[in-house]
This record gives sequence, structure tokens and C-alpha cells, in this order.
Amino acid sequence: MVRKLMFLAILCSFVLFGGLASADGMYQELPFGGSFFGHWVVTSFDGTVVASNNGTPFFYDVNTGVFTYCDAAGFNGPQNISGDGLMMIGTAPNADAFNQAATWSLGNGLQFVPLVPGAAPCDASLSSGYDLCFDGSQAVGLAWLGCDAEAFKWSSPDAEAVALGTSG
Repeated sequence: MVRKLMFLAILCSFVLFGGLASADGMYQELPFGGSFFGHWVVTSFDGTVVASNNGTPFFYDVNTGVFTYCDAAGFNGPQNISGDGLMMIGTAPNADAFNQAATWSLGNGLQFVPLVPGAAPCDASLSSGYDLCFDGSQAVGLAWLGCDAEAFKWSSPDAEAVALGTSG
């Protein structure tokens, strides 16, 4: 049921913002291939950039027809993309092989989101990134302090992540 509602919400965003509608009112078929089964598809605010993961995370520009594939090894995303369609957020293995929240963009490549103070891995994870603001300058996600989960907010490349709480 949740997947059906998510699909309907995405479809409505395409209709409302016109990202997939052509001038004659017909919908545009996207060239994702015959066996494309991404777990989720996210769009920029105006619907002109589509992102998903069919084994490799990618951006697809509806206007130009150009695919841009993420070249960061092990990046698991996109959980979401910025409203301007220039950055995706997800999780990637860091230098110590622990999964950590990260962003990826064409201009800057892979950038790890700083950890909350006291972060300690649970199994193989330190944090996961879930959402970005419109321009990608702020992110939210889940951090691990041992095996206690804590929501976090991060607001600049040089700032630590800010812990938001562990319950609710």
C-alpha cells in the first residue's frame, strides 16, 4: 500500500509540475530500458530531473535526454535529490569501510556528511542520509551512537551534524 501511495505521489508531481508532459499534453516515455526496476524514483521540484538506481545511481535530464551515472563506488542512493536536481543523498562506505551519509553531485563528486559527536558504528553503519533541502545545503538523516539511533541535521560542509534526538 505504501509503495502504491508513493508511486501515486510521484506520478502526481509529474502531472502537476509538467516534467513528463509534452506540449501536446501527451506523456513522455522515459528511456530507462526494458528491465528497469528501480526501488524508487525521485524528481527535482520542476520534474525535469529524475533520479533512481538500477544497479548504479543516476540522474536523467528529461529535457536533454542525458543520463549521468554516479561514479562513487558503493554509493547507495538516491534516497532523495535536491529540489534543483543537482545533488543526491544516500549512504556510502567511508575510508574505514563503515557506511556513512553522503551526497553526490556531478560538480563535487562524493562528499561525506559530517558525523554527530559520539558517533559509533552499529554493525557496519555510522549514519544514513535521507533528505536534502532545495539547494542541497542542508541534510537530515539517521546517525548511530553504538546501536542507538539518533536523527541528525547538517547545515554546512564545515559544520558538525546536529543531533535532534533519539526517540519518536
